[in-house]
Amino acid sequence: MNATRHWSGCIALLGALTLPGCAWLSPPPAPSGAVQALPASWAVAGRLGVKAAGKGSYANFDWKRQGGVDTFDITTPLGQTVARLSRDASGVRLTARGETHQADNAEQLTQSLLGWALPLDNLPYWLAGLPAPGQASAPSVDGFEQQGWRIELADFQDTPFGRRPGRVQLSRPDLELRFAMHQWH
Repeated sequence: MNATRHWSGCIALLGALTLPGCAWLSPPPAPSGAVQALPASWAVAGRLGVKAAGKGSYANFDWKRQGGVDTFDITTPLGQTVARLSRDASGVRLTARGETHQADNAEQLTQSLLGWALPLDNLPYWLAGLPAPGQASAPSVDGFEQQGWRIELADFQDTPFGRRPGRVQLSRPDLELRFAMHQWH
């Protein structure tokens, strides 16, 4: 009888220790409340995966915003820049393979060159785990939906700008973009 109580106590203790462990493994909730303003200057680096028209590709990215200028570099694993998308008050430019293309906005430029529109205006908010301000959004189990995109958030981490997702997946029927953020600074 004493041995039975001992094992019952061990099982109860194991259960008590396991439950908080399971809660610790579950993903933290997305930031709640009002949309937080993004800082005027920031940088984020990570990995980008694109799946469009049944084809996929991967690259590293380094995105900087400073003084109202966005610079989004797509690089090889060795750090060589293969394309640069830059945006300032004069418009958007994409430079790749020694050629530069220009347009009024990133969506127009990437649609004409890549066949799909990069939502550059909303992307900083989405990568930060926030709906873009001034536009309707609907919460979902693992993120939210906005402007025809499903935004899934995972692996939240502490950054200099607060708690941010480490992984963000944007999807719509014809396109999937996956971002894995390695560093916010």
